Amino acid sequence: MIHAEDRKGAARHFVIYIFNMPTIRKSTMEVQVDDTVYVFERVQLADAFEACVAVADAGHCELEHQPANKRPADPNVPSAPA
Repeated sequence: MIHAEDRKGAARHFVIYIFNMPTIRKSTMEVQVDDTVYVFERVQLADAFEACVAVADAGHCELEHQPANKRPADPNVPSAPA
C-alpha cells in the first residue's frame, strides 16, 4: 500500500495490484498460463505474450498479442468451439 497526501494534507491510500501469472514455456512458440496453452506463429510473439503476462492478466495479453490458437492444457478437456 502506498501512502500519499493531497494538496490539503488529507491522507490518501492506494493499493497496487501486481499480476504475476506463472507461465510454463511448453515450446518456443507455446506458452501455458493456468489451464490454457497459447500457440503463436513466431517465437517473438510468444516472448512478448509471456512478458505481458508477467505484468497483466492473460485476457489483456491475449488481446495485445493474439495467439494463432489456444487449447486446454489438459488433453482430456475438450476445446471450446471457436
